[in-house]
Parts: sequence; structure tokens; C-alpha cells
Amino acid sequence: MRTWNWIPVAALLSTGCIVQQSPGTEDLGPGTVDFTWQVGASGCELSGVTDVEVFVGTVSAVYPCTDGGGTLSVADGSYDLVAVGYDETGAPRYEGTAANVRVYAGGSVSVPTVRLEALPAQLELNWFFENGRLCGSNDVDDVDVVLFKDDRIELDLVTPCDDGTELIEEVPAGLYTVSILGRDSTGTARFSGESDVELLKGDFSTVDIQLSEIVP
Repeated sequence: MRTWNWIPVAALLSTGCIVQQSPGTEDLGPGTVDFTWQVGASGCELSGVTDVEVFVGTVSAVYPCTDGGGTLSVADGSYDLVAVGYDETGAPRYEGTAANVRVYAGGSVSVPTVRLEALPAQLELNWFFENGRLCGSNDVDDVDVVLFKDDRIELDLVTPCDDGTELIEEVPAGLYTVSILGRDSTGTARFSGESDVELLKGDFSTVDIQLSEIVP
């Protein structure tokens, strides 16, 4: 009589008898990703980028920007390749992505040249009055925030005065004048304030603006 010995499924799983990773790929070793980059329209020097860090999954490396490219070894799989350009202070200023890069174990893949574009800045605005942040006491219901660049309106938004702050994202680098009007319930401007600000690529900047009463 034949005797059957039952082996628990958990035991088979723990020994790898049932579940395997991509059959055969573990013997081939990692694959390689070859890549090149271009920073902006002007290149590394004129864009102020000294180093480029490239991420493929959990693997990354830093290269001199002027190298123009490099190679990374990564495990079999699909990844997004992200390249970040840093200035001489180590601040990120440019970024580019190549999506869905398929890497095969033991193989090599070349990624089309990755274009790095300038990272936008973020601007946090805070407003207050001579007597503090008391919008109601100053009969101000909302504020009209305008970003001027070369006297052209780049952004115009209205927000409740009581918020006291506004975060503006995705702002292109440049010189701006921030103008804020404090308006009453009829929409009439009662207070105003402004400030000049220079935003660098990828920066996070905070500007505090005092609103003073508009004298007729």
C-alpha cells in the first residue's frame, strides 16, 4: 500500500516550492540602465547645475552634470527614472523623468535622453495689520492677492482675510511684486500692502506683508 505524507502548504511556501520569483531571473543578476540628460535649453553651466542625481527605484547615484549620463545596475522590474539637477549649494533646481523603464535581469536598456526642466517655486504669503491679524476689527472680509511680473498680472486670487496665509505653488522663477488688497463686505479696498520678492527655481519662500489703511 502506498503511503501519502501530507506537507502543509505553509511549509511549501517557506521552502519556495510553490511560489518563485520570475523563474530563472535570479541567476542572471541585475540589469543595467544607461541614460543621458539635457538640462534646460542652455545646458549645465548656464543653468547653474553642477550635479545630477539619478533615481531608478531604490537605487540612485550622483554624477557631475557635465558627464551628461551614466549607468545604474538595478533588479529586474519596471521603474520610473527621475533625474534631479542641483546647484553648487546642493539645492534642487531642475528635474526630469522617464516613465516605465523596463529592466530585465542580466540585460541592458538605454533610456532616451531625459530633459530636465526648471522646478517651480512655492510662495507662502502672510498678511497682518498694524493692530495684528484682526480682520474683523478692521472690517476686512477678504483679501485680493495679485502677483505682478514686469507689471503684468501673473496670478490673481481672492481668499478670506481670516485665513491669514496663502500658499501659492507652481510659481515660475523670477522677480515679482506681491500686492494685497483688504476688502470690506461690499468689495471695496480698505487696506493695501505690497512687497517685492525674487523666487529661484525650486525655492520655498515666505513673505510677510503689512496691510495699511488706504487714505482717500
